[in-house]
Amino acid sequence: MVSDGTTRIESLRRRIDGTTIDDRSLLSTDFFNHANEAIMLLGLLPDMPDMLDELKAWRPKSYAEHFRGSSLPFADLAIECYDAAEPQVRSDFDAVVSRIEGRIADAVARLDVCGTDPEFRHVCDTAMRDLTNLVGEGSGVVHGVATAGTTEGSSDQSAIDALFD
Repeated sequence: MVSDGTTRIESLRRRIDGTTIDDRSLLSTDFFNHANEAIMLLGLLPDMPDMLDELKAWRPKSYAEHFRGSSLPFADLAIECYDAAEPQVRSDFDAVVSRIEGRIADAVARLDVCGTDPEFRHVCDTAMRDLTNLVGEGSGVVHGVATAGTTEGSSDQSAIDALFD
């Protein structure tokens, strides 16, 4: 209990006003800015393949690492809220993050061995689309509209795209 008799969660919810921390999940979509860096690089690579080293240098960050390294004024609060979030919400969030990290690693591995420009572009475009969908899925988890793996359209779109690959 917090000193005024309210619970820790109630106290956190009062403190998040004016931040990007969702008052239901206690998570922030700002975390996905780290993945957006990789998505941006994938968008540049077809025209600037020498930037592949930049993408290879991208490393996963934990939620706490991301916010500690940010200049956001609510970084400490975001970390505190993550720790207080419901275990299932945090698990769903972490599952999406894990899939994002895996997809980026897969794209790097595939791009590293691509020999043809059309294949290189295709890998970049497909990875960008997949990652954008995953970030959308993660945002759905943050805002309480989805659980990991259930964002409407993301799985279906991947199956449709696979038909045309």
